Amino acid sequence: MEIANKILHTPLISQVEEDRIIWKAERHRRYSVRSAYKLCVTDLIDSSHLWRPGYWSGIWNLKVPPKVKNLLWRMCRGCLPTRVRLLDKGVVCPTNCAGCDSNHEDLLHVFFSIVLLLYNMTSHRGSVQHALTHTASTTDALFSLLETLSAKLSQRLSTVIWSIWKHCNLKIWDDVIETSFVVVERARNMVEDWLLANTPDTSTSLAPSQHTMVVSTGTSTSSQHRPRWQPPTPRRYKCNIDAAFSSHRNRTGIGICVRDSEGTFVMAKTTTFPCTVSVDVEEALGFHSALQWLSDM
Repeated sequence: MEIANKILHTPLISQVEEDRIIWKAERHRRYSVRSAYKLCVTDLIDSSHLWRPGYWSGIWNLKVPPKVKNLLWRMCRGCLPTRVRLLDKGVVCPTNCAGCDSNHEDLLHVFFSIVLLLYNMTSHRGSVQHALTHTASTTDALFSLLETLSAKLSQRLSTVIWSIWKHCNLKIWDDVIETSFVVVERARNMVEDWLLANTPDTSTSLAPSQHTMVVSTGTSTSSQHRPRWQPPTPRRYKCNIDAAFSSHRNRTGIGICVRDSEGTFVMAKTTTFPCTVSVDVEEALGFHSALQWLSDM
């Protein structure tokens, strides 16, 4: 007990005003799941047998939605459930392609054969053919393309690959048949929407004390009317609420996120209601849900 008291009463150096716990794995000294995961896989756990050579940073540095990066990562790790892959894993299924009824649905066919067909309309067909000719596998071909193509073309290629996979799944599960134009247009719209959502907005900002709430109604809004998140005053928390509805599913969804004065995530919650309502009612439902959730803690 005496030793503990001596430790607690040890004076701090003059540069330190407050004694607090820090996380050494991040430069800003705050804990993050990403740094904890990196620490585990690099220092605490022997994961050398899981590493695969390749231009992985080319995937993670793409300016595309996370779901596109995830698809490319699964594709390169060999865990994408093409029919040939499912058959290798013991799943009894036909091997013909769901997208075009070819007799062999593997990664090469699903993505690059169809990409070549789609790229007949563009001048990039030669780049894809060159990568396929000078590499030993579909994964190597993708890495080669990500290294050689410009950022814009890599962005376009990756979203087209995602749209092709979406096209195959729509045909299998919903019996929806799409044209090549629809597949390419979906990829183009995805890029435009993602760029619009991630464009920094310097024209508008809210004061720290001003209410910050954005209600999404599923329609596009100009970036000039999007408020920028501002942190609360020190030792306080800010709760942001977002609402959206799906007329197809007849449901309204509420998202709640709490962050501290440094912008660090604290906690979050989502809830849904079996109805579609006006924007004003959505806001009221969001406020009510947040107040009820926080008051119960």
